[in-house]
Amino acid sequence: MFPKARTTAENIVKRHLRYEPETADWVFTHDVRTYGQKQRVHLTKEQSDSFARSLKLPLLMITAQKGSFSWQKSKVGKVIMSGVEGRKRLIADFTEIVSTDHFHHMHSDDAPYTASLVMPWLLEKHRPASKL
Repeated sequence: MFPKARTTAENIVKRHLRYEPETADWVFTHDVRTYGQKQRVHLTKEQSDSFARSLKLPLLMITAQKGSFSWQKSKVGKVIMSGVEGRKRLIADFTEIVSTDHFHHMHSDDAPYTASLVMPWLLEKHRPASKL
């Protein structure tokens, strides 16, 4: 569903594998079929909104929306993004950067590009205070 570089795919698989020495088996630590399903523990909309309003730090959200593989266009993605859209207005210092020429895993596929988006924002938001 999400195109990615081979190294990214390999890292995702490795991250979600665990060796069971008692049985000498390799097992996945989660079931990808549960992505997007309601989880047992979650915040209510009111709790999530309250948390968003309480944020006192700058927040950066980068979304990658290349082609028809954008997860934001999926049924689950639309639900998630509708919640994000509402909460963005509650965060005092919110910046969004949209990349239309990269896929969902751009942070792993193209780390230098991702850093080129983050660094100017960090420098702007976290300039050292001038000395008096």
